[in-house]
Parts: sequence; C-alpha cells; structure tokens
Amino acid sequence: MTGFIDKPLLLGILLLVLNGTSAKENVLVIVDNNARIESHSLFINQFTTSGFNTEVKLIDDPTLILKKYGEFLYDHIVLLAPNTEEFSGSTNPELLVEFVDAGGNIIVAADVETGDAIRELASEVGVEIDESGNSVIDHFNFDKKDVGYHTLIRTLPDNLINSDHIVKKDGNSCLYHGTGLATDSSNPLVVNILTASSTAYTHNPQEMIKDYPHAVGKNTVLIAGLQARNNARVVVLGSIDFLSDDFFTGKIALSGKGDKSVLQVIARWLLIWWPGVLSNLVLLELIWLNTSMKSQVLHFLLFIL
Repeated sequence: MTGFIDKPLLLGILLLVLNGTSAKENVLVIVDNNARIESHSLFINQFTTSGFNTEVKLIDDPTLILKKYGEFLYDHIVLLAPNTEEFSGSTNPELLVEFVDAGGNIIVAADVETGDAIRELASEVGVEIDESGNSVIDHFNFDKKDVGYHTLIRTLPDNLINSDHIVKKDGNSCLYHGTGLATDSSNPLVVNILTASSTAYTHNPQEMIKDYPHAVGKNTVLIAGLQARNNARVVVLGSIDFLSDDFFTGKIALSGKGDKSVLQVIARWLLIWWPGVLSNLVLLELIWLNTSMKSQVLHFLLFIL
C-alpha cells in the first residue's frame, strides 16, 4: 500500500465515515460498463482487499437485486454509473432512498453527462446536479495538460470544509474534472465537503455564456455529503474521474511550476469511509451538524499509515 496512499494525505478525513462497520459486511459496486471496472480498479479493489464481501455488477444486469424477502442484501452501495437514465429490474431511486432509510450507506458519482436516475437519487438526498453538458471551469486553477477549455482543474486545500475537527489542511491539492453540484444551505443534514475556487464557474465549455452560470465561485460544490437522521451516510461527487486510476496515480501539472505528484487527497480519504482499508488505528474527533443540536461530537476509528 506504500506508494499508493501517502501518510500526509491521511491527516485529513472525509467526514462521512461509516460508524462501527464490520469488515465482513457486503459492498455492492454498480458500474455502467465493463471498462469502468478497469479504469477504477484501484478504488474498487480496496473493498475486497480490506476483507469486505464485494460484488461488482453492471447497471443493466437483470440479476441486480437489492432487496429479497424484505431484507436488503447489502450494507453499502457504490454507484459508478453516472450516465444511467434508468435502473434495471426493481432497482430505482426510491428503493435506494429506502436503503438509506434502513441504515445503508451510498457513494454516488455524477459526471458532465449525468443520467436522470442519478439526478433523481441525488435530489432525494438534497443535492442538485448541474445541467448535462456543464463542466466546472477555472481559467486560473487548471492543469497545464488541459490546453483547451480549462475543465481539468486543481482544487485548493482552503476549499475543503472549514473545520479543524474534520480536516487537517496540509497544503495538498487534487485534480477534478466533472460537473458542479448545488445544496440547500438551510438543510442541516447536508454538508459541502469540497467546493471550487472563487475563480470557477459551471457552464458548457463549447457554448457562449448568455445567461448567468448555474454556479459561480465557491458556491460551486464539487463533493457533498449527507448524514441522515438514522446516521446513514451518502456522498455525492460531481466527478466520476475523481475516483479513477488515472487521477489516483497522476500528477498535477501547474504552468511554470512543474509537476506535483501528491494529489487526490479526498479520493483517498473516501477509502477511510470504509474502515479496514488502511492499517494502524488513530482516534479522531469529528463535528457533525445535527437537527437537534448545533453540533455533535462523534468519535470514529480512522486509519493512517
């Protein structure tokens, strides 16, 4: 595992951590095509190597069943199928919301082109996905490999959720290529985990800007999280690439500043959301908003090298 996850990256933590998870619990990874299994193998394989019972299924697999005899078959679901217009069989956004209501946890990744099924699911948990075709654009914080529309952007540490109880900002950046999200600030269950920089906006990069963009500056949410009243967690990412092998192992190339190999901080933190991925325990105190209290101290066992 050394070389894949750097110790400094793990001083921070994506706040939506599974509480008290057993390494024998069942994880279902749903993908939209077989190529996704290959392109996101590093992320997917962490579940199996950590001892979880991991099953990978295609979104249109007729054997895709989440519930049988009134019981859900899985404890956690990872949706890597952003272009899905509709689920197959009995699976649908309403059933996934029921899964969360029953205590299940979900990671769902959107993309520049996001299907209606994923949009509906995100909306059910308080997250709105930008219009299809719209990308997050930043002409000031982009990777120099992007010689076109500046949609391959660099996220800044200051754009992480502002709480020392949740994230220790160590100066690292990561890459992002995807669409923008929007959340309701009045909803105490939803938190903006990562936002874009003040110079960013969302729009279709191939079209002229005629109307005010859907999201501008730090109002452009890149990763959002929900903690339901029953303690179930949902993470919504606006980028499927964020969890890809290329982004995990790539380098940030800033114009005139050379390459930086330390990146994808939060993508690696996502793996901590599934305890057992890393080794060596450390106790971290997290603050989480609650409907009945301004803040609630939660204790989780996290893992660092």
